[in-house]
Parts: sequence; structure tokens; C-alpha cells
Amino acid sequence: KAYRKEVAMEDVILENIWANWHIEKLIGSGSFGSVYMARRSGFGFEHDFYSAVKVIRVPADDSELKGLMADGMTRDEAQAYYDSALKNLVREIELMETLKGSPNIVTIEDYEVRKNEGGVGWTIYIRMELLKNLNQYRTEHPLSVDDIVHLGIDMCSALEYCGKKNIVHRDIKPDNIFVNEFGDFKLGDFGIARHLEMTAANLSQKGTSAYMAPEIYRGDPYNASVDIYSLGIVLYRLLNRGRLPFMPPYPKPISYEDTENALSRRLAGEPLPEPADGGKVLADIIRRAGSADTKFRYTNPTDMKNDLYRWQVSGQHTQAASAETGTIPVLPSGGIGPMNSNRTTTDFNRPSCSREPTSEMFGQNGSQTQRNIWGPGSAGSFQPGSAGGFQPKDTGGFIPGGSGNNWQGETGGAGTPGGMGTPGGAGTPGGMGMPGGARASGGMGVSGGAPGSGGANGGYGNGGTGAAGARAGRSNKKSKVLPIVLGSVIGVIVLAAAVFFLVPVGYETLFARVMYGISDTDTRFNSAMEKGDAAYSGQNYEKAQYFYEEKALKEKPRSLDAWIALLKTHTADPQVSAEVKWSHMQDDLTAIGQLKTDPDASQQQEIINAVNVYMDAQGEALVTELAEDKSIDVSTAVTDFFDQYRQCSEAAGNKVDCGSDNARWYPVFYDILAGTEGCEDQAAALLAEGYTKYPDNEEIAQRQGAANEAAVALGYEDINNALAAGDFDTAYSRAEDMQDTLDQQEYTELVKSIEYIEERTEFLTSLKSMLDSQNYDGIASAIKSDSAGGISTCYLVDGVFTNSVASGTALLYDSNGLYYGQIENNQRKGSGFQLKYYSDGSYQLLEGTWDGNANGSCTFTWWSADGTKAVVSGNFTDGYEDGTMTITWHQDGRDWTATYQSDMGTYSEIEKDKTGASIYAIAFDDDGSSAWWSTSQLSGNGCFMN
Repeated sequence: KAYRKEVAMEDVILENIWANWHIEKLIGSGSFGSVYMARRSGFGFEHDFYSAVKVIRVPADDSELKGLMADGMTRDEAQAYYDSALKNLVREIELMETLKGSPNIVTIEDYEVRKNEGGVGWTIYIRMELLKNLNQYRTEHPLSVDDIVHLGIDMCSALEYCGKKNIVHRDIKPDNIFVNEFGDFKLGDFGIARHLEMTAANLSQKGTSAYMAPEIYRGDPYNASVDIYSLGIVLYRLLNRGRLPFMPPYPKPISYEDTENALSRRLAGEPLPEPADGGKVLADIIRRAGSADTKFRYTNPTDMKNDLYRWQVSGQHTQAASAETGTIPVLPSGGIGPMNSNRTTTDFNRPSCSREPTSEMFGQNGSQTQRNIWGPGSAGSFQPGSAGGFQPKDTGGFIPGGSGNNWQGETGGAGTPGGMGTPGGAGTPGGMGMPGGARASGGMGVSGGAPGSGGANGGYGNGGTGAAGARAGRSNKKSKVLPIVLGSVIGVIVLAAAVFFLVPVGYETLFARVMYGISDTDTRFNSAMEKGDAAYSGQNYEKAQYFYEEKALKEKPRSLDAWIALLKTHTADPQVSAEVKWSHMQDDLTAIGQLKTDPDASQQQEIINAVNVYMDAQGEALVTELAEDKSIDVSTAVTDFFDQYRQCSEAAGNKVDCGSDNARWYPVFYDILAGTEGCEDQAAALLAEGYTKYPDNEEIAQRQGAANEAAVALGYEDINNALAAGDFDTAYSRAEDMQDTLDQQEYTELVKSIEYIEERTEFLTSLKSMLDSQNYDGIASAIKSDSAGGISTCYLVDGVFTNSVASGTALLYDSNGLYYGQIENNQRKGSGFQLKYYSDGSYQLLEGTWDGNANGSCTFTWWSADGTKAVVSGNFTDGYEDGTMTITWHQDGRDWTATYQSDMGTYSEIEKDKTGASIYAIAFDDDGSSAWWSTSQLSGNGCFMN
């Protein structure tokens, strides 16, 4: 293979391609081109902009061109060769341009193709966003497990978008994954390198073997799941410290044999072991993606992405998904099993704090009892928490002192501060310090902490003061009024704070409304969306609708995210009737369609999912109605159901195909229509539509396959019946009817078969006509011309071509010659006449009684190449002379007769003539003259006369 040389910077003058762009530096080169950093500058640009420019020359250099010419190509033929290669390359570049809508696919900004001056071939300039290759990025930013999962999610998003375009990448590997400045991962190289491989080496590279799915390696049929497999192997390697499956663990050295053995085991389908990092749950996701068993492998990138998302949020959620949705099924014998919550790696089942969320996190309790009292603690012991603060666990304060001789009041500690963000619970008053006992033995009340302010701080530590306890112990000389008054005042303050901070008015507290009112627009919008999302997750759809519609959209009425969130809420609420849901859904979709912003791939899927929530419920209801009420017009009901998807798409301004994820309903309603009299054609049309949209859906494909098989079988039956009657016009017409059912190759083969039978019929008819007129020379000439392509056995019965004859009279054409007579079980059986042609120009006529090929007493005549006619009679076995034979021939104006011995066509020599040729029979005439029959070579059953 000719390697492409690096393009020198001085050879690339971008200003001739794109004004205001020029090369800054070379940032990479390889077998198929060089990549440069380019900068845009010039009048009117306040800031410089940077892009990557890939420069590819086809051919790579003169040596490649010389190689083609050395193989016999002219210069014009070489140019035509590279012109055809260029079309494929440009097609791949334009394909990448259509993928601009995905944030996880490398964006092509522009491209230009220039013919090489004074030479053969082309130079291609591709300008794209400036990114770092994953391998380069890893050397500068070692990837954590979270980074690797982020990469997997981004690549799944890219594959989702590819799926919408019906694109299979087939070459996912680290070299084709890139990273932008924000740490987002993008997929690139959609076939350009493979086409360059074909240009240079005439080979089709269908992927890199280190990441290739086994079915591609074996040459088996495959689908888009091969990209999921390759992504799984990439993630496996990243989680396995740079080692592919079955390689020696890091840091053991690797030999060539290790590499070959690991590749062989993986492509043989051996289950993958767990990678070194990430834990069992993540390992199970990666192993499913990289499963050689396509039945177990993820069938689409969305399922894989959802599992990775669940891993990010919580391992417990992932476990629930396994049991509930089947996205991570449990495998026998070491497959994906229950989650392991006691891992030594990062435990994603726990909060992100460094220790368990015990009472220690909330401050030290004043009481030493086992009860977790939300009360006084040392100042500063509680660290600020996440938004929303912590909730009080108990309402009791400190434990009050008893009324005995030696009892004393417990300390009411300082109020614990609440969490950051949403105010914490109102402080609960601590117990009052109880009076001491008698003057002589009463305990002193320990001083309580200062009261915490409502909401912002924790519970109040309103213990009685030591002084109060002491005075109470001295015969109650002082009044008890002051503590009661103070307690009442504090209680009122606490109650007011509780109302202000905690008691909701509508869906918000007064404090939250005050804080909301003094915030800026972005803060208000984000707060409303967060609260709406929380309510939606808790299935409080009325509350979610309030925050999305009355809050978020009031702040940003053109927010696509808010409209999508409202759409999801409207379709999810089970308390709303179908009619109201449909009305709300149409309004929401119309609003989305009127926005200037178009939804990206993930937002489109959210819209589709929301529509499906409504449509799935409608579909289930319709199935029930059709089963219970036989008076419903099935055809109209099904048509109306699928038309609703179209109406949703139109309402959204066709920014999203709302019916692009409704595969489940095609087989369901096909079965219903197929079982309804008069709806068979509609059922077939619906199934064909579903198969066109979802060719990889097993249920649809199974039904379509059965329907196709039935249609094909019926079509072939009709064609065979037409051919049996010699009606070729009908045969061609039925074949044309089947064109849409068959793939192109099958249709082409069918038409060729009909054409062959028509041609054979005409040929056999002409042979029969010549046989009837005893035009043996014409038959011999026709057979000679036809035998160049090889002779296949065929029959003509009453002018109709057939491949088989059970019994009767027919014309048989095979490698033994042309036969007309009685046939039984495809063999010559009974009386018949045969002409056999030889390659030297001679031919023979054999007439008699046949048993199989030619058994029994027969007579045949042949003409040698010089025109001599001979007649042989005697016993024949399988068409060969066998035993004592009589031969007569005409030569030198005389008729000669002789006998000779033959053993299955092998003749017994009686002597040699003076030339050394074998003599097999000597004949004498009346005057004693002699003649002989001899041959210098044998050809089938015939001999040459001397």
C-alpha cells in the first residue's frame, strides 16, 4: 500500500481556498493526509477564530500513480479511476455535513475540491471545528471513571443521531473520537479513511479489528449494533487501564502472542471479563455493549445511554432498571447480577459526602440518650448542606430536670444552623429547665443555649437558666411569671417564623416568594424549573404544571426546555381525560413549532417520548375497544390512530417526527387488520410501512418476512404455472409485480431465469424441427455452438420447456446428445432416436431400444470429419459398444463389412498397419481386396476411418 506523505505547510495556501483563512501550524498527519490549525482574520473580525483544516491528496504521491500505470493503466484511465474515488469521498464529506444537528458529532464547516495542476487526481480541503483527538486528550487529562461514562453517554447520543439518518459508522475507535474545550466528546471520520484505503490498496476496510464486532469480522450480515459493540470495547479499554479484553493485566508486559490470543478469544465470542476499574454495575453495562451475542447486546444506543445515566445518578436506580425495564437483565452463570453496594471503588449508592449521614452530621446532641434529638449542639458543628436544608428529626428539646432531691435540668444546647439554600425547619423550643428540689438538695439548672432564629438556625435551646433553677429551689421566693412570659413571647416568635419560612401558601412559602421576587430572571427561571422537575419526578403533575407554566414560562416564554417539560407533564398526568390531554399536547407542540430554536437530537427524543405516553395509552384503549365492539370500523380506526402522529408532527412545525419511535404498534394493528375481512391489503400496506421505518425490529421483520414469503411463494407458483403453459408474457408480468417484494438481486435472478427458459424453449424447438426434417448437419452445427457454454440437461414436451419428465415422449438434450423418444423418470426408456455430436465435427445417429442411457441391441450411424459414413450394430451398454459388433462403411466406391470386439467402447486390436496405427477389423470384397478399420484416437463412441 502506498503511504500518503505529509503535506508541507508551504504547499497549502488557504487564502486561495477561503479568503481570510491561513495556516498557523501542523497539528497532525497520517497515512491519508495532514491536519493544520487555521486562523481567520481580516477586516471586520474583532476576534480571531480557529478551525482545523484537513488536506488530502488523491493520489498521495507519484509512486502510487506509477504503480497503477505499471499495472497497465493509461494516464486517462488513472484519472477516471481517481475521479470515481473522489465521488465516494465527497459523498462521505457531504454525509458528515448532514450530521451538523448533533452536538456529539464533529462539525464540517466547509470543504473544497481542487484538481491537481498539471497532473492526475485531486486535492481535498476540509475545514472543521478544532478539536483534540481522544488519545492526545488522555495524555493531558487522564480520564476518571466519571469521564469515561461521560464519553460513553456522548457517543451514544452521536449514535442516536446516526440512527435517525440510517448511518452505520463501522469504525468507532479512540482515533475517531474527539474532545472540545468544554470536555464534550464527539464522533468523527464517517468513512473517509476507508475510502482512501480503497483508493490506495483496492481493499474495503470495514473497521479496525481491535474494536470490530465479530459478525463483521466473519463477514456475516450485521446492523447498527456493531457500533454499540465497538463503543463497548473502547470503554472497556479505558476502564481496563489501556488493556483490551483478555490481555495481560496492567502493568504486565504484552507480547505479540498475547495480542493475537486476545483478539482470537474476543472474535470467537468468549464472554468479556470485568475491566479493572468502575465496579461491577458499570462493568455489566460495558460487557453487555461488547457482547458477541447480538441477542444480548444493546439493540440501540438509547438503552445503553439510559443505563449509563442511571449509573451516574445512583447504582440503586440502575438495579431497579434491571428488574423493571430489562435494560440490564440478569444473566446466568456469571452474567449481570445484583448490584454490589459494598464496593471498594467509588460507591455511587451513597451521597457524595465523606461519611455516613448519621446524627454526627447535624451536630452533637445535648442529651446522651439513644434517641436522636434535634436540639442543642456545639456551635459550628454542623456543616452547610445542599439546597433545602435538613428536616427536624424530633420535636423534643433537651431532657428536662426531674423534681427529686438531686435532679437537675439538662443543658439546652445552641441552635444548630440550617442547611444552605431552602430554609431549614423551624427551630423547636427546648424543654424548660425544671425547678430544683428543696433548698438543701435542689440541683442547679444548667444554663441553656441562646435561642436559634427561626428557619435559618436549628431548634431553640430554651432551657431554664441556672439562676432560675436556683431561685426556684430556695422555697420559690421569686415569682414564676417572668419565665412564663418569656416562653410565650418566644413561642409567638417561633410560630411567626414557622409560618413565614415553612408553612406553604399555595405551592410556596412566604419566604420562598419573597426570595423569588428579589432574584434575577435567570435565577427565577432556574428555580422554577428545578421545582417543576422535582414535582414531576414525584408524580405531582399539577404542581409541576404550576412551576413550568406559571413560573418558568412567565420568565422565559420562549424557552424550549420549559415547553418540553410542560408537554411531558400534560401527557403524563393520569387524572386528565384523553380529550384534554390531546388539546394540551397540540397547544404545547404548536408553541414548540413556533419557537426560533430547533430541538436537538436529545430534545427531539424527549418530545417523541412525551407524545408516545399519550399515544401508547390511546393505542391500548383502541385495541380493547376493537376486541369488545365488533361494530367499529377497524380500517378507519387504525388509520385515524396513525394519523395522530402526523398531526403531532405538523403541530410541532415538522421539527420532529413524532411517529419515529412507534414501532410497537405496527405488528399489533397489522395482526388486527390481517384478521379482519376486507382489510388484508391495508394490513400489508401498514406492515410494509412499519418495515421500511424499522427494518431491525424483530416483531415487524418476522411478520414482514412471513408476508413476503407468502407473496413470493404465490408469485413463483403463478410464474411456474405460466412457464408450464409456455406463457412467457404472464411470467414476465408476475415477476414485475414481485419486484417490490424481492430484493434487487433476487428480482434480477428471477428475470434471468425466465429469459433462460424462454431461450432454451426456442433452442429446443429449433432442434426438434431440424430433427423432424433430418437436418443432422444443422443439428450438429447448433449443438457445437451451444456446447461452448456447457450443456445442461433439459426437456421439451409438446413445445414446453421443462427440467423433468416422469414419463412420456419428449425431446431430451444433454451431454450425450439430442434424443427424441420415450422417457421414464428422466431417463431414456423405450424406443428412441439419438444424435450425438463430437468436438472434431463428427456425429453419430443411434436408434433402437433404450434402457437408461442406451442398453440392448441398437444401431447407430456416424459421419467422420472427412464425410465417411459408418453404421454400427450390436449390443450397447450405457451407450457404449459392448461385445461383438458389426460395422459397415463406404470407402473407395465400395461397401465394406467387418466385425470387431468391443468392451464398453474399448476396441480389441488385431494387428498394426504399416504406419503403426491399430487395426480393429479387416473386411474383404469379392475379388479378395481387403480394407480395414483403424483409429489413432478415440472420441466417445466414435472412431476415425483409415
